[in-house]
Amino acid sequence: CTRARILDHAWCHHTSTCTLAIERSQDSLQVRMNDFMAIGMQRALAGLERKNILDQDLPLERWWGRATAEEPGDAYRLLVDACRLAVEETYTVDGDAVGIYAEKAGGSFGRPGESRRFFSDFSKAAYFGGLMPDWWRVGPNSNVDVDGLHAVARDPSGYFFIGHAQEVFDVRRRWGYQTTKVLRTLAHVVHEAMYDTGSGM
Repeated sequence: CTRARILDHAWCHHTSTCTLAIERSQDSLQVRMNDFMAIGMQRALAGLERKNILDQDLPLERWWGRATAEEPGDAYRLLVDACRLAVEETYTVDGDAVGIYAEKAGGSFGRPGESRRFFSDFSKAAYFGGLMPDWWRVGPNSNVDVDGLHAVARDPSGYFFIGHAQEVFDVRRRWGYQTTKVLRTLAHVVHEAMYDTGSGM
């Protein structure tokens, strides 16, 4: 009788423990499913927003604003932000990690220096794709301070550090709604062209 009560107690304890474990597992699964659905919804909305902007076929001839060969600072900063938008939207819309996201990926997936490499390739694709200002020339007769451009992008204490993630909201707050739409278009066009050019800058 005593043995039976002990066995009954052990069975109840075991059953309760299993039930609790199952409930916790179900809760954890539900949380993961909710997270997955939320991410999917965010990507769908971000993709729809980007598509709406691309459908407007915004002109890219003056994306650099009032920057000139004598005062190219804004062109440098706008190019950096376009590159960071390409990184951000490649992740939020397409689910792929490039630039700083690829660099910071955990474990063996991380690629040191990827943010710099991505920016360099982005700049090359924009240049060889004919998307830079007429005054932006590189090579033997260069009138662009390439070192100055990379100094802006590689300064970890600066606002335009290529190693910092950048959201659309941040760009919109800094440059305004219309300029941000142009930069998002530039980001998409250049990123698509990045794999079609093998030339160096």
